[in-house]
Amino acid sequence: MPRKSFFKTKLIQLRGEHLVAEKLCQLGWHPLLMTEGYPGVDIVALNEIGDDIRVQVKSRTTGTWHAKTTDGQLMTPEPTEDYFWVFGDFTVEPPRTFVCPNWWIRNNIYE
Repeated sequence: MPRKSFFKTKLIQLRGEHLVAEKLCQLGWHPLLMTEGYPGVDIVALNEIGDDIRVQVKSRTTGTWHAKTTDGQLMTPEPTEDYFWVFGDFTVEPPRTFVCPNWWIRNNIYE
């Protein structure tokens, strides 16, 4: 039974990453899904002029999104933010995404 739960979790995670990658493509970014060896970064995306962003993806099919309390940190707004959290909501059809700058979500978890 635990193995089945692990695979379900991984499938939801991959589904969210692909949803976000598709949205990034629609906005003119070139996303690269990262491997497990990059903690906190699920996608790195580049645009035509060489800017890059890092993305942490959280997905849900029921309930709420989950983050670790250790992700909380008091931070100040970054005017040139290049690190975002994107939440994929599969509880609705079509799925929705919500984008938050890293500094904002870390403050929210901290509080």
